[in-house]
Amino acid sequence: MIQGWKVRREIQRFRQQLAWYWENLHARRRTRQHDRDRRRLVSRQNGTQPQGNRIAAMLIFQPGAMPASILEDCDLLTGLGYSVLIVSNGPLQPQARVDLLAHVWRVLERPNVGYDFGGYREAVMHLWDEGADPDELLILNDSVWIVASAFPGFLDRLAAMEADVTGSVLRSKKGKRWIESFFFQLRRSALQSQAFRDYWQDYRLVDSKFGVIRQGERDFTVKLAAGGLRVAALGDNPDFIAALEKASDAEIRIALTYAAPVSGGLAEDRARLLADTPEPHWRTRALAHVGVVLDGSRVWHSQFPVAGLRVMGFPFIKKSREPVHRDWREQVLAGISTGVFPEPSTAVLAEMDERQSQGAKLTPHWMARSV
Repeated sequence: MIQGWKVRREIQRFRQQLAWYWENLHARRRTRQHDRDRRRLVSRQNGTQPQGNRIAAMLIFQPGAMPASILEDCDLLTGLGYSVLIVSNGPLQPQARVDLLAHVWRVLERPNVGYDFGGYREAVMHLWDEGADPDELLILNDSVWIVASAFPGFLDRLAAMEADVTGSVLRSKKGKRWIESFFFQLRRSALQSQAFRDYWQDYRLVDSKFGVIRQGERDFTVKLAAGGLRVAALGDNPDFIAALEKASDAEIRIALTYAAPVSGGLAEDRARLLADTPEPHWRTRALAHVGVVLDGSRVWHSQFPVAGLRVMGFPFIKKSREPVHRDWREQVLAGISTGVFPEPSTAVLAEMDERQSQGAKLTPHWMARSV
């Protein structure tokens, strides 16, 4: 029998699709009107940090007090040589604004239009307005906590890739491959390309999360690649499995021990693998189990979160209250308690504990305005 919340979710999904098609009819006019009034609609304030030739544009949605973890992220990025440009979707509280300005180069506050890609577009257009010509641009949002101790190594992995645009997780559907949109790194070659300029000039502001995912997350790196740019990331499910195949038996056991829950026969198979003493065929059976778990809609970074960091160098923890991400955080917290996952800051741990205490939220992330 189909669970009621799944039926309600599909009804909501259908409504979102209808809203997207309706908004799309008016999106170009709406975007032109917004761009005409940008100077009036968007406030700009300078922070205490200088502008350099490497920019990190961080989109936030924080209508309340400023979380300590975001200030720590700003300090982390600044310490790594980035000038932090904050784009706030919606107005900040006065104290939150004051808190931010002490940690960043500049703060933009804009109407909450267009979700994360609306804010990303504002960051890019602001740099164009300023005549900025950075060597590198990071684009990220506050839907994740950053594991500070792992983040420099993550950037080193991206730097070693021969690509113009890089990120973390590769996704694919209907022949398209794209990078998940909570983090992008763009090199000078990408920033100066016609494909990059055309994408943002043609982008249409919509308030349908379904539409933002389609024309934002799914189309951004697809169109840049079609324009001749080299796009790369930590990888997709096959890349994760290939990395795990090179790992030790002990590392594979950690991956299974701190994996998000599965049901039915998969759960029983995992239990047998973890109960068995390693023998000649254990490794083959364990890798086969991972392959079956990831042969479908599950994704490596959320299904094997501890191994995602240890094997792939994935330095993010999702804040979403969706069940899959709540399960992910439970395994991360378990890994922290046993020392197989690096301990985040006190602020991040407190925020994670608070998020876990709120319980799961069954509304899919593509419907939510915030995490």
